[in-house]
Amino acid sequence: TPAAPTAAPAASGTGIGPAILPTAISSPITGKLLIVENGSLVAFDLGGMKTEPISTSPKGAYAASPRMSHDRKKLVYTYYVVPTDPKDLGGSDLYVADGNGANPRLLRVHPNAGATFEDPCWTSAGGAVLATMRKPIYNSQNQYQGETLSILKVGGDGGEPTTLVENALGPATSPDGKYLVYTQVDSKGQPTGLSIGSASGQGARDLVPTGQFSYARAPEFSPDGSRIVFAAVTGSSAPLPGKKVGDRSPLFDVAEAHGIPWEIWTVKPDGSELQQLTHESEDTPTPTWSPSGDWIAFAGEIGLYLVDAGGKNTIRVTTAVSGGGITWFA
Repeated sequence: TPAAPTAAPAASGTGIGPAILPTAISSPITGKLLIVENGSLVAFDLGGMKTEPISTSPKGAYAASPRMSHDRKKLVYTYYVVPTDPKDLGGSDLYVADGNGANPRLLRVHPNAGATFEDPCWTSAGGAVLATMRKPIYNSQNQYQGETLSILKVGGDGGEPTTLVENALGPATSPDGKYLVYTQVDSKGQPTGLSIGSASGQGARDLVPTGQFSYARAPEFSPDGSRIVFAAVTGSSAPLPGKKVGDRSPLFDVAEAHGIPWEIWTVKPDGSELQQLTHESEDTPTPTWSPSGDWIAFAGEIGLYLVDAGGKNTIRVTTAVSGGGITWFA
């Protein structure tokens, strides 16, 4: 007679590509996550395990990178509209809304074709927005040569931005207004590690030891400011997919299946107590803290997850994915 079937071994999370996790029937906590589906902002209710629309983008328009203010009264996100002129690359603008997603309004338009705002966040008091500005570089033959990356500050009135940090992306501010953390990049736009400095970006230092991670991104302070969560790839790894010289469109990268394995980590602002929370080998996950600071949600290639702040339990709450960022909504 055939041998009795045996259970498949548990995924270890050490290989390339995400570990196969069962999807939770219920969440251990309640709350709502703001994600992006088909270019629109959608709330995923952890209590009911279902989604509800917050804003609906028309065809050819895409919201992305939502982020709540520290007091949870305001929302900022980017918004891209496909240009009608095929020669115009367009770019993502900055939009703000009330904390419940109502009353959306333009804060600042992208400065020129191809330039785009990315990964916005609020200052500690919520009076201004910080965001990555990505600008393409072209030669005289209109061939793409590279790009510049910097962190800009835009006032609440949407006035002329000021540059805080050159060669940097993905800003996050501390709740007390003392610190700014971000991903430092080299002259080719490749990430080199996490840096932390004053709220104005001055006096920056490495947050984690140089060489600890091949890539690190998407930092966010905990609600009490005691820890910083981020996604990272450890050790040496193949370069991230890059744009080739002559590529006409710098706004969109190619999504590759089974990419390099990322994990979720936390660290104190002084660089101590570095801790790995997950072992899922997800593809470019984006984390966000719960309002209590007890849990972290993150969006990955194969679903939305919860991990407790101590890294003892990781749960995939749904196979639904976010097409452009995540923030804890309510």
